[in-house]
Amino acid sequence: MTPDFVGRLFATAWKSDLPPDKPLQLIASQDIGYFAAQALVDPESWRNRVLSIAGDELTFSEANEIFKSLTGNPAGISTTNWIFVWAIGILVKELRTMFKFFAKEGFGADIEELRKMHPQLQDFKTWLKMSTFVK
Repeated sequence: MTPDFVGRLFATAWKSDLPPDKPLQLIASQDIGYFAAQALVDPESWRNRVLSIAGDELTFSEANEIFKSLTGNPAGISTTNWIFVWAIGILVKELRTMFKFFAKEGFGADIEELRKMHPQLQDFKTWLKMSTFVK
């Protein structure tokens, strides 16, 4: 999530392409870095290992309520016109495929288990408090 057009485009796709009750798993880039560093520090224990990572799992509506409460912005997460998402989805097959995957399957990361591995794993609220949206 970013405050620019790309961020608004992502938020619009999340809002329009996922069913309202379908949560999306989210991960802070800082937490991606943590798990990547663990693999670099101890490559033997991470060899041939696959791990889905996420710090939170929210529907767009849930994330939007958190966003409103922390930023004080009554409009919530900035989106753009769905026509842009539709057009880019036509042009960029991978984007269309990604959101179809999110809508039907999702990642299924075990967030509780990940918190045992990394107790400082950020949920959306924690990430948002440190983001440019709140600073």
